Amino acid sequence: MKIQRILAATDLSPCAAYAETRAAMLCAEIKLERLGLITVVEPGVAGKLERLLEGVPGAAEVSLMQRTWIDLKRASARLKSETGIACDCFVESGRPASVIAEKAEKLSAELIVAGEHGCGSVTGVFLGNTPYRLLHTGRRPLLVVRNQPEHPYRSILVPVDFSDDSMLAAQIALALSPHAEVTLLHAFEAVNEGMMHYAGVSREYIDEYRAGAREAAVLGMERFMEKLGSRERPVRSDIRLGAPAFVIQEYVEKSRPELIVIGKHGNSRIEDILIGSVTRHAMDDTDCDILVAIGSRDADGSLLTSHHA
Repeated sequence: MKIQRILAATDLSPCAAYAETRAAMLCAEIKLERLGLITVVEPGVAGKLERLLEGVPGAAEVSLMQRTWIDLKRASARLKSETGIACDCFVESGRPASVIAEKAEKLSAELIVAGEHGCGSVTGVFLGNTPYRLLHTGRRPLLVVRNQPEHPYRSILVPVDFSDDSMLAAQIALALSPHAEVTLLHAFEAVNEGMMHYAGVSREYIDEYRAGAREAAVLGMERFMEKLGSRERPVRSDIRLGAPAFVIQEYVEKSRPELIVIGKHGNSRIEDILIGSVTRHAMDDTDCDILVAIGSRDADGSLLTSHHA
């Protein structure tokens, strides 16, 4: 798998600068020469700004779109100076999530990078929780940047349940940051263990039952890593007993990975049809950057990854 095009979405606010910088740093690390940089002016914002600035001397000299273009080019110049990465700049009008997703498709970008939220910029690209809307409707992996980038990612956590989405997440993690330490984390549960305790089943039997569940998890991890085919690069694996959301949160609190890469959906078909419950917990309960691996699906819901190859 290769990442050959990255699109960074920005509302030109100080907070969004984190995402701009991280996207450029990723380009530099995987040796891409250019970064796509887009901002979106929402319908009605221009009129609102005109009313707000009515009577202010010089306020009407330059239109909102022109101001936005100037600010975007300024952001592009900053990234070029700091990282050496040149930007292809796009100023669009419309609903932010839809416009960003469409631009990513048009550019064949394998990754969208966005900040978690904006800081009140007039372009309002993140008003209405745009990153979450991209997760619900987008067809490209999305990196949500929460922290100020100071160096390339050094530690990446990939929670896996051995599904196709997990495989896509692991592939993206390896392609995105060639020098980071990647850990595959699998949480397993001894199904019905609680009912056994309630029914008075012996401790010895329950321990044996739990050991069998762990053995199955170990075998699953071995097969997953063999399919991943990462022999040329060390990848750690960690298998723990417990509910996935709790295990992920506990790992993050103790090990402090800089990035989590997780599939949008898991093996459970009873998860929310838009975004899996474990992924949602990872986004809500952790404070590190998080990349959600989203792949196109065919009519029966099967994951299609050909456009990432």
